Amino acid sequence: MAKSVGIKKIENGISLLPLPKVTTSVWWNLAISVGGVLLLIYLFKRALVSIGLTEDPKAEKEREKLQEKTLDQLEKANVLPNYPDFQYQQWADAAYEGMKYSSIADDDDAVVDAAKYMLNDADIVKWATAYGSRQLYYFGLPDGSVKTLFQAMSTDLRESSKAKINKDWASKGIATRI
Repeated sequence: MAKSVGIKKIENGISLLPLPKVTTSVWWNLAISVGGVLLLIYLFKRALVSIGLTEDPKAEKEREKLQEKTLDQLEKANVLPNYPDFQYQQWADAAYEGMKYSSIADDDDAVVDAAKYMLNDADIVKWATAYGSRQLYYFGLPDGSVKTLFQAMSTDLRESSKAKINKDWASKGIATRI
């Protein structure tokens, strides 16, 4: 009869190795390690928010509530959006692609073209809502904190592009300006 070392029993050709006994200190070490990792993740996220690489979720929710409130007020004044939601998202993406990289490589015409489709203040609110807040880059590195549509437009567009947009919006009776 062969002697088996370290094997408890064989069932259907599968050997079951003995499992080590897990002591209480191992469980405490595991709990402390997991807690430490979760704490580091939380602190890392807070650090990203504080240096501006990500937006504070509370600030984002407050901005969204304000945009919804503004849109409700405009609807009560019978100023309604003119396009479906997906269209505003496409214009927001086009504006972002136009401003995404450093001011040297910006495509201001893409932003101006998208802005010319806005026919009233409700369209602008929907466009800004679709844009949300996004990170701009300078030579592939994050350029400051995440920015809303109007923050990005005011800091990233040339003065001539801002003037074109403001003139177009003024001719349509839109109160919003960059």
